[in-house]
Order: sequence, then structure tokens, then C-alpha cells
Amino acid sequence: MAETFRQDLSRIDTSEKLLASVSIAELSASSAEDGTSPQELSHGDPSRLSILESLPSEVLEEILSFLMLDLPPETYGARNEDLVACLLTSKVLHSATLSLLYRNVTIPHSQIFAKMLANLLKHPELGSLVRRLNFSHYTSVGFGRTRRGSSEIRNVKPETLIQSLKLLPNLRELLVHEELDDELDANVLRQIFTMPSLTALDFCASSSRTFVDGMSAAITDNPSLPESLPKLKRLSLHECETLQAPVFESLLPRLVNLTHLDVAHTLITDRALENIPITARITHLNLIRCTRIVGASIVKFLTTHPAVKDTLIYLNLHCDISRYRLLSANDVTYLLSRLPSTLRSLNLTGARVTPVHMPQLLTLSTHLQELGLGFTDLEADNLRDLIFQQNPHDGSPSSTLCYLDLTGIECLTPGLLDRLTSPFIRSAPRFHNYSRRQAQPLPPLLAIEVSDSISAEARKRHNLQEAKLHYDQSFIYRELGRRVVFTKKGGASAEEMKGSGRGVEWKMGADDGWGMRKIPVARQEVGGLYGFYMFKK
Repeated sequence: MAETFRQDLSRIDTSEKLLASVSIAELSASSAEDGTSPQELSHGDPSRLSILESLPSEVLEEILSFLMLDLPPETYGARNEDLVACLLTSKVLHSATLSLLYRNVTIPHSQIFAKMLANLLKHPELGSLVRRLNFSHYTSVGFGRTRRGSSEIRNVKPETLIQSLKLLPNLRELLVHEELDDELDANVLRQIFTMPSLTALDFCASSSRTFVDGMSAAITDNPSLPESLPKLKRLSLHECETLQAPVFESLLPRLVNLTHLDVAHTLITDRALENIPITARITHLNLIRCTRIVGASIVKFLTTHPAVKDTLIYLNLHCDISRYRLLSANDVTYLLSRLPSTLRSLNLTGARVTPVHMPQLLTLSTHLQELGLGFTDLEADNLRDLIFQQNPHDGSPSSTLCYLDLTGIECLTPGLLDRLTSPFIRSAPRFHNYSRRQAQPLPPLLAIEVSDSISAEARKRHNLQEAKLHYDQSFIYRELGRRVVFTKKGGASAEEMKGSGRGVEWKMGADDGWGMRKIPVARQEVGGLYGFYMFKK
């Protein structure tokens, strides 16, 4: 359908194509030069409408959405050219397209923001169409300018941010990151937390003094802040590492309907978590490298608090063992026995996981899709059992694991990794050789993350075996930023899972990889700095 629609668009006059190459803001402004606002556009004479134009607006917008690009291209050229061309096709398509274009606004650099703000000031009614304001791809570097030169232009500053937010009465999702934290002062943050429809908020890696002081003024020292924020359901303060504990202790009790909470690498305390309202129903919780929380307290919270004990889908308790171990062996035993069956992703990297915990891990592996066991004390046979666990009735794989994090496990050598990722594994309790005759059914595993120290040798072994044995290896090497992952050919991404019956709706569009370390708060394809924090750090 989308391809046919693109062919129809290609018949638009060349002069109109030239117009379609300009920015959305410029084209929208030029289309309204006759004095007719988007809300006043006529749908035309029904007797003269095409079949496409006669469709209900909801169906027409769904069709047009196939032309929508979630991610801007890497260059600074035009975006969504096909959609922009639809603005010039007819009044009916103009109305439907305009609504779609302004629903989710992505700001990759300051010029786009300046054009958007200018257009909203000229046509304030457009602001009511915006549901998402996305700065996740934003950068101030480019166009041949230095960082200092870009900062001097300052299209994006506290005054312009407040001005734009006041023009967006129906904004539901606001996504920003560290590139903008110097602009997020107390006035901007007060405006954000008073927006009536805001459901998702992401301040990824914001840690400047301006931001920290602004959060204290807007949350802790703000008597006008409402006692509850029922609309705000998804909050990410991922790596806001300088944000002070009183902010968490003041903000979290107000989130009565919280479902997603990412406080990785922050100064959050046990007290702040315990004060989360019992009416919240948290499905996604990220506590990576939170050094102010205590193992016994977090286990008690996870197993007894009504907001989390029966609803968790994603739980990340990754800790840095060079500084501390969050969970003792007893903590792990107690926690594993009480985790809900709704859980699909669990990261226990750095916890004191031993072979004693294998029965509990095998039980969890029948419904988990991601399992992080980095820097644990498991043995070689334990890893084999996790991957090749079989149904006792028919011999089929009973594990649902698609991703395993085995970073830092001492028993994991290049040779062992090679045997774990070979398509021909002996089904005997202990395995040493490849055998086509005794091959067992392949597990659903799609990705194994390993330490960088063994990845180079493992790659050499894979290449050598492929040359000698004349078969393609099941897994191939991928380097993702600071992480090394062996991924299964033809099925390394969550995108491959959508039609397999093992859905990945809980990943909220983050389908480019497994083992995400940042929780998405908006359903979209992941890119920019968010993609780095999610899959590459």
C-alpha cells in the first residue's frame, strides 16, 4: 500500500516536488499564506473526492503513517519528503497529513526548533496537534560550526523552551537529554511539571548544575506543585547522576499511576522507592548502579510492595562489582523464588549467583526472554543447561531465552563460547565435540553478550571452523559501542520476533537489539543518544 501511494506521489508536478524538499515548518507556513488556517480547511465537494479522500480520517491517517519516518536521516537534508508532498495534493490530504506531521515532532538541531516555534507563533492552532516533542536526536554540533559557535546562536534556550511548551496544550511525551540540560532551568522545569496531559518524561543523562538546581526548585522547594501527578506514568532519569536524593523522595510519592521508572546510576534511596504509591503498577524498573540502595531493602521492596510485586516485566539490577555487590546469595535465593511470571527481562549482573540457584533460574528461563548473569559464579555445565534446557516430554527446547549476558563469567572461554554457539551440539550431559548425528533441537537464543577480552579469540575460532567444516556459523560477532555480542544469523533483532508468537511489545519499539540498559518511555524506533545509552554503553 505504501509503495503504491509513493508511486502516486511521484506524479506530482516538479515545481511541487521542489516545495516538498523544504522543511515542514516552511511548507506549512507557505500553505497558509492565503489566510486559511488548517482548522478551516474545507474537505471539498464530496462528489469530486477520490476514493482515497473519501476514506474516514482515522483510516486515511493510518495509510499516511506508512510514509512517516520515525528517525531523521543522518544528513541534514529534508525529512519526510513524501508526507510533505501530500500537503500540496488536496485539502483533504492536507488536513490529514498536517495532523500526522505535527503529532510527533522530532528536533534534530536548533534550526528545526526555531522554525517550528516561529510557525507555532504564527499559527497557534497547530500546537494542539502535537503529542510528542522529541529531542532524543538533538545535537548542537554541525553545519561546519564549532561547539562554541553553535552555542552562541542559542535557538534553544530557557525562554524559547517555555514559549514553545505553552503553545503545546496537549503534549503527552517530552524527550530530552544531556545536550539540553543547561537550558533546563527552574522555570522550564516548573512549566514541564504543570503540563496537564504529560504522560511520559525523559531527562536522559542530564546532570548539569542548572538542571540539578532547577529540579530542586521545581520539585523539592515548590509549594505549588500538586500533591499527585496522575497523568505522569513513565519517567526516565537515566544517568542523572548528580540529582540529589530529596528530589526522588519528593517526586516519586506523587506518581500515583507510575508504570515505567528508570533511575539507573542515580542517587535514589530505599526510602524513595518505598514511598512509591501503592496505586502505581510498575512494569519496567531500572536500578543499574544505584549505590545508595541496599540489597536486603530492595529485595523486600520488589517482593512485598503492591506497586511492583505482581506486575514487573522488565527488571534491571546490574551493579558494578568493582565497587559493591548489591545482592548476596541469600538475597538472590529469596528474590528468584518470588519474581512474578509476568517478567520477561531480568538482569542480575554482579549479584552473587551460584550453581545452587540453577533450579530457580531454569524455572524462570521458561518465560524470560532476556537474562543478565554477568560476573556471577556459574559453571560451564550451568550455562549449557540454561541454553539447551529441554522439555522432558518431547525433547523440544523449553527455554524462551533470546538473550544471555555472560560478561565477566570466569568459566566462559573462547572454546566454551564456540561450543555454546555451534549449530551442532552433542546432547550428552558433558559435551566436547561437534556431531551431526546427535544434534539436538536449536534453542531460541538469539544473542549472547560476552567480555571484550575473549571476543577476539572467539572470532578467530569461528572463522577457522567455518573454513574447515564448510558450514555457516549460527552466530556472528557484533561490536556495539562498548559491548560485544554474538548474534544469531537472520534473527538477532526483536523485529524478527513479531510474527513468531513470542511478542516483544514490552520493548516499546526498541527492536534493534537485545539487552537494553535504558527503559524507553515512548513507543518509537530508538536512535541518537538514546540508542547509545540503551544498547552501546
